[in-house]
Amino acid sequence: VKIAVPKTAVIGTDIFDQFLDDNNLRYIAIQETDDEKIARIFLKSQLPDTLISDLEFFLNQIHYPLAVRSSSLLEDSQYQPFAGLYSTYMLPNNASSLKVRLKQLSDAIKLIYASTFYQSPKAYIEALSRGIEEEKMAIIIQELVGQRFGDSFYPYFSGVAQSYNYYPVSYLKPEDGITQVALGLGKTVVDGGKALRFSPRHPNILPQFSTPEEILEHSQREFYALDLSNPSVKLSKDDDVTLIKHDLSRAEQDGTLAPIGGVYSPNNHMIYDGIYHEGPRVVTFSHVLKSNIFPLSSILSELLELGYYGMGCPVQIEFAVNLASKGKKQSEFYFLQIRPMIGGREYSQVIIEDIDQKFILCRTSDALGNGLISDISDIVYVKPEKFDASRTIEIAGEIGKLNSELAKLGRKYILIGPGRWGTADSWLGIPVTWDQISNVRVIVETDLDGYAIEPSQGTHFFHNLTSFQIAYFCIRLNKKDDYIAWDWLNQQPAISETKFLRHISLPSSVEVKIDGSSRLGIILKPKYHSVG
Repeated sequence: VKIAVPKTAVIGTDIFDQFLDDNNLRYIAIQETDDEKIARIFLKSQLPDTLISDLEFFLNQIHYPLAVRSSSLLEDSQYQPFAGLYSTYMLPNNASSLKVRLKQLSDAIKLIYASTFYQSPKAYIEALSRGIEEEKMAIIIQELVGQRFGDSFYPYFSGVAQSYNYYPVSYLKPEDGITQVALGLGKTVVDGGKALRFSPRHPNILPQFSTPEEILEHSQREFYALDLSNPSVKLSKDDDVTLIKHDLSRAEQDGTLAPIGGVYSPNNHMIYDGIYHEGPRVVTFSHVLKSNIFPLSSILSELLELGYYGMGCPVQIEFAVNLASKGKKQSEFYFLQIRPMIGGREYSQVIIEDIDQKFILCRTSDALGNGLISDISDIVYVKPEKFDASRTIEIAGEIGKLNSELAKLGRKYILIGPGRWGTADSWLGIPVTWDQISNVRVIVETDLDGYAIEPSQGTHFFHNLTSFQIAYFCIRLNKKDDYIAWDWLNQQPAISETKFLRHISLPSSVEVKIDGSSRLGIILKPKYHSVG
C-alpha cells in the first residue's frame, strides 16, 4: 500500500491581507450581512499580479483535478479548532484553455477568502469573544485524490477518523477512536450523510449494522463525485457547484462498489458480501474490514496514534483511498488533513443520583460534555406533531430567527429536536448552520416514532460543537433509561410559537448535569433544583 500526502501548494496569509487591502475590502466585508453579496464583491476584486503569475506557472505544469481548501489561523488552532465553516472547492481543471482554468482557480481563492466573512464564521468567532478582523486565511491547493470514471472523478472511499470517540458502545473505550467512511468524495461524511461508523481498534463492532434491517436503513445510497463534463463551469458561493451526486448503480458500473458493497437477499433475509447476487445493493465495507483486501484499520490506528503524540492532543484526520484495480496495481491511502480535537480531558466528577422521573425534563445515557449548567431558562423545541422531514430547511430557518432574537437579548437556550443536527442531508435531520444556532448552550437530539437517525461524529458540525463545549444529549426511544418530558414541555406557556417551533421561558432556571466519565446526562425541571 502506498501511503502519501497529495501534491500540495500553499498560498500564505500575507496574500490574504494584501488582497483585502488592495481592494479596500475589510470594512465592507466585516459590516455586510448578505453572504451572496460578499461573494459577488470578492469575485469582482483583483488578486495580486504576483500571485496571478505564480498560478499561471503552476497551471502550466498541473493538469489533474484540484481541491482548493482553507487553512486559517483560528480554524486549526489547538485550543478552539473549528471545521467546515469556510469554503472548499473541487476543480476539474480540464478546460483546454489556460485562461479558463486560471479564472476557476482564481475565483476559488477569492470565494474562500470571501467565506471568511460569511455569517456562520462571524457568529462562531463572535461567540469566542474574538474579532473577525483577527482571522488570517491561507489557501491549500491540493491534488484531488481519486480516479477518472467516465465523466466523473472520485476515490473508492473517503473518511474522517478521530482519536477520541464521544459515543463508545459495547466494550469500546473513548480512547479507541472512531472512523466514518463512505464511498466517493468525503463530502458525504463531513456533511452528515449516511456513512459507516467503526473503531479502528475494533473494526468488527458495527452497532448500526447489527441486523439486515439496520443495514438497509443506514447504508449509503448516494455518493459525491467531481463532475468532469463541464470544463468551463463557473464558480459561485455554493462550493458544491462542481460536484455531482450518483446512486449506487453508477458505482457498480464503475467497479468501485464491488470491493465495499453487499447485497440484500429478501428470500432468506440475509446480507451477502460482494455484489454477485440479485437484490438491493448496500455499502458495508465488509471486504475492507474483515479481510486483508486493504489494511484500513491498522493504517488509521497508527496515524491517529502518531497524530496524538505529534500534536499533544486528540486529533481528527481526513483521508481518501484508491484501491488497486486493472489500471492501478497498488492501492493508495492519502492523508488529506489533520486538526486538533477538543476532547479526552480529565473529567471533574459530577454526581447524578437516582431522581424521581416527575422531576426530570430529560435524561440520557449518551451525553457529551461534563459539568453543571444552572443559568438557562429558555427552551426552543421542534413540536413533535408538526415535524416533517421534507420541511427541515424551513425548520432550520425558523430556528435561525429565534436564535438571532435570543442572541440580541444575551440569553442562552436549550434546543430540542429530532434527527441529526447540522446535517447537509435534510432528510436525516435539521440542516442548521452555525450562525443559526450560535447562541445555543445545550442541544438535545431525539428520536420520534418512525424517525431514528444515528448521530454523526465525523461531521464538521459535530466537531465544532465539541470544540465549543456545547452540551449534547442524544435521546433514543429504544434505550429504557432515556427520557424526555414532552407532556410537561407542552403544558408550559409559550413566549412565541411558529409553524414548527415553541419557545418557552421558564420562571427559573433548569439544571443541566453531565457526568463525562459515564456519559450520563440529566436536565431537571426548574423548581426541583434542590433534588439531587
